[in-house]
Amino acid sequence: MGFQGVVVLLPDLGRAGGGTLFLDEIGDLPAEVVSEATERLERRLILRRLAEQRGNRTATAESLGISRKTLFNKMKQYGITAGDDEDAGDTIG
Repeated sequence: MGFQGVVVLLPDLGRAGGGTLFLDEIGDLPAEVVSEATERLERRLILRRLAEQRGNRTATAESLGISRKTLFNKMKQYGITAGDDEDAGDTIG
């Protein structure tokens, strides 16, 4: 089974407004803290990319390097709705 997460590039970390992250310190943090921080970063990155792509989920998934299905699952997980050509009535929220 392949990796199904969002691909986060180093430039994305600064744009997501997550502050400075020292990778060598992650091992010292409780798993719950790392998981929560990862989820917050993922959610913010997805919202930013959706805005950049004007709500188009196909283009958003491509820009994140994930499948459209994975994006839908992440959006559901984080309570994000957005319209694309098929779902023009939805809004980013």
